[in-house]
Order: sequence, then structure tokens, then C-alpha cells
Amino acid sequence: MKAFDIHSSLFAGVRGGRLYNKSASLAMRDVVACRGSITRSSRSGFSMVEVFLVIVIISTVSAIAVPRFGNFLAGTRLAGATRRIIVDLSLAQRRAKSTGVSSTASFTPASRTLELVGLSDPDHPGQPYIVSLGEEPYQLSSMAVNFNGLSQVVFDAYGVPDSGGTITIIVGEYQRTITVDPDTGRATASATILAPGQPINQTATQF
Repeated sequence: MKAFDIHSSLFAGVRGGRLYNKSASLAMRDVVACRGSITRSSRSGFSMVEVFLVIVIISTVSAIAVPRFGNFLAGTRLAGATRRIIVDLSLAQRRAKSTGVSSTASFTPASRTLELVGLSDPDHPGQPYIVSLGEEPYQLSSMAVNFNGLSQVVFDAYGVPDSGGTITIIVGEYQRTITVDPDTGRATASATILAPGQPINQTATQF
């Protein structure tokens, strides 16, 4: 019986040792696999060089795109203000012809406003027809008006202005000059130019 017990104990010890060794090998394999996954995960991220290159590219694109967008926006506002002034001058002229009564378009350069005297605002009945060209969507930076030394033009019953003149409007670094013909009263806009005076578009625009 003692010999059998010793043999059984030795067999159990060997079997236990094999199980222990197998468990240890499985644990080591799990550790290695875990380290491999961590290494692969770290390799799938971005290095500092890559992040720096992305920042440089974004900065370069922004430096090019932002000024161009600003120029586009200024040009759009300037074109809108030009159309509004010419349309309102034409409205004052037509009103004088249709009513047989003189009609006045008065400018206030300090506040960058235009008023059609005696005409009501179509959007706000009972209120004067005043256009704030210094506000959205035009946002003029400045305005200079000269009608024979005055800042207004008066159309007689035949639509003829009391004098010719110019309205110079500026948005940012861009400017345009609107000229009112002293004989016909027709308003035309010059080409858009930069502040230094370099022409962007050589074609004058008529409305």
C-alpha cells in the first residue's frame, strides 16, 4: 500500500507539474500577445512630425484662403452698394418724371446714408426712405459725395439733374465711383479699384 501511495503521489506531482508548466506557458503567451497589441496600437497613432506637418499645411491653406475670402466679401458688398445707389437715383429720377414734381436724393457721408426726400420707405410705410449703407449688407467704410459742392442731387420734372456729380464709396481696400451725367441724369459706375489705384476690372458698369 505504501509503494502504491508513493507511486500515486509521484504521478500526481508530475501531472501537476505539467499542468503548472502549461498554465505558465499560456500566461506568458497572453502577456506577449498583449504587448504586441499595445505596440501595434501605438504604431497606429500619429507621430509628432506628422502632427506638425498637418498644422503647417492647415496654416498655409488658411493664410491663402482667408484673405481671398475677405477680398471676395468686400467686392460683393461694394457691388451691392453700387447697385443700390444707382437704383435709388433712378427711382428718384423716375418719380420726378411721373409726378411732375422735383425729386431729391440726399447723401450724408458721415453716417453713410442715402435719403430720397419726400418718399416713404416701401418696407415701413410712413417712415422716410433712408438707406443705411454703412450697415449690413453693404457695410461701406466711407463715402464721398460731390454734386457741385453739395451732397445732394435734385431731378426736375423732366428728370434732368440740377448738376452732375460723383459718389465715391469704399469697402475695405476697394473703392468705386458712381458718376451722374449732368445732361441725362444717368448714373454709371467705374471699375472697381484697389486703394493704391491699381485697376481690377477695366470695364465700366452701367445700370
